[in-house]
Amino acid sequence: SNISYSALKSSCRIDISWIDYLDQHLRFDPHDRILYLFRYPSYCAAACASGHDSFLSRYVRMIQQSITTVAKDNDFAQVLVREVLLSYRILFSQDKKSRFCLSKLQSDLEGHGFSDPLLNDLCAANLSQLERKYNAMSGVLDLPGSSFAGTEFRYLGKRLLAIQEFSERHRPRKLREIYLNRRDSEKYYTFWAVIWIGGLSIVLSILQ
Repeated sequence: SNISYSALKSSCRIDISWIDYLDQHLRFDPHDRILYLFRYPSYCAAACASGHDSFLSRYVRMIQQSITTVAKDNDFAQVLVREVLLSYRILFSQDKKSRFCLSKLQSDLEGHGFSDPLLNDLCAANLSQLERKYNAMSGVLDLPGSSFAGTEFRYLGKRLLAIQEFSERHRPRKLREIYLNRRDSEKYYTFWAVIWIGGLSIVLSILQ
């Protein structure tokens, strides 16, 4: 699967709501087209770096029942916070338009006093820059390319796939949506073919 927020925003009109609850990260409301994202990735980075038995990791394990039906998983905290960190990169780091969308979203966060400096680094910096700046993240954010498989995300995979499936079901109706929806190459090039042929026909009719 491949998700970028620029495509979700332009083609599916999905908005983001920043929340304080880690267990609600990546929850998607298809009716209102709202994607909920945890606003403090620094917390996840600290939990990831602090180790399995740290206070932060124990706190993350408290939300296990709201994330998975697995009775007990000793690696739950470390796996979950890694998946949360990777999800920001999946949504925002893959293309310039998504990073631009993030900059606008960050302005709103900063206006309400909820800015997290790690958020911009996660989504704007390349992997080598991140690992140099945050040694504890070495090997944590190794996202291969611009795509992911749902099975690679033990706990958040279903949520990511739900967003992907909604995106695939969405069919642009307005001309602007068709123009912006480059994921469907057949419709995109058909759109431009109609524009060029129609424009050429008008010019020829005027000349005649």
